[in-house]
Amino acid sequence: MSKMILKSAGRVLAGMIFWLVATDSAWSVPTTYEFTLVSGNLFVEDPPSINAQGTVSFVGYDVDRQQFSILNEGVFTGDGNTVTTVADWSTPGFSNSIFDTLTKINDHGDVIFASQDRTGAINGGLPVIHKWSGGTLQTIANYQSGRFVDMDLDNHGNIYWIETDSIMKYDGTSVSTFASGGSFFALDVSLDGTVTYRKKTSLLGSDLFVVKNGTTEVIASEADFLVIGEAAVNNDGDVFFMGRPSSSDPWAIYTYRDGVTSFLTEEGAFFSLAPNADEAVVGVRTRIGGPDGVFFVDGVDLTEIVGEEFLGRMSIGTELDTRAMNDAGQIAFNIASAPIGSSDYFSSAYRADPRLATVPEPGTILLIGLGLVAFGWSRYRFQP
Repeated sequence: MSKMILKSAGRVLAGMIFWLVATDSAWSVPTTYEFTLVSGNLFVEDPPSINAQGTVSFVGYDVDRQQFSILNEGVFTGDGNTVTTVADWSTPGFSNSIFDTLTKINDHGDVIFASQDRTGAINGGLPVIHKWSGGTLQTIANYQSGRFVDMDLDNHGNIYWIETDSIMKYDGTSVSTFASGGSFFALDVSLDGTVTYRKKTSLLGSDLFVVKNGTTEVIASEADFLVIGEAAVNNDGDVFFMGRPSSSDPWAIYTYRDGVTSFLTEEGAFFSLAPNADEAVVGVRTRIGGPDGVFFVDGVDLTEIVGEEFLGRMSIGTELDTRAMNDAGQIAFNIASAPIGSSDYFSSAYRADPRLATVPEPGTILLIGLGLVAFGWSRYRFQP
């Protein structure tokens, strides 16, 4: 009996050691998500942005649902505990403002946004780009055209935006032209400063560019893809994009890293993508016969995060920004939902926090195994 105990303990220890080697020190496995409301009682109809600390920026509205009127409008940040006002109708200079739907936040907590004066008193009513840092507002630039377009910022104080036929850059001191001579769209900037954008080449065609460490490359072109869809860049400078090589090919997610464009996964057409440095992607995909859903893609598996029901309510639709997921795997999104069986919907911003299935550390597992061996050895020595 005692020899069997010793032998079993030895097998357990050997199995644990094999498991340690085979798992390559992966001690946590994502399982579920916990959802945190970050927008308070504000109505949020457009996708928010998130930073490394899990703070979310968004455009929000204080609405009177009985009178169908907007009481206040502005740009805010939220972390699940506090909603902080960046700028709203009570902020000097913004009492007549319309706020663009797009905001971006970096890891320093700096927020960029655009506003437009209804009366035309500021910049002739054309959009103005602002930066909020440490509670201080700064005007960065006046748009020269009347349309809101993509803008983004990194962790180094650089702000980028599309202006008519150019991409402009503010480096913390002055504004200069970053790229020119084309019809640009789908601008995205990583927190480390890598820039990606698309440039129209024909009625339906476009080329996808990346600018990293001062070098500009075409990473996907009309010659390679019939259609290039949404694109985003992570903090390692890797670009993730939707592509369809030909009319007979399905939509798929592709990546560009270290000079190589490669296939990631064929999981249907996503109309927004947000990657992180772990080479995982979260995206919104249309569900046939139902509302859009938020899915997590790691190149192998497709995990639904937001489905047809959300926190006991019926999901009507959801959206993601290209900066919707940080490197900790937290995901920011807005979702319109209603009580099941009702059409009285409300739209809010949430943060999904991954809950991990914790696996004991290697040292703990070895100690357990050694303890079993010691127990078996003692039984072996002291039992007749």
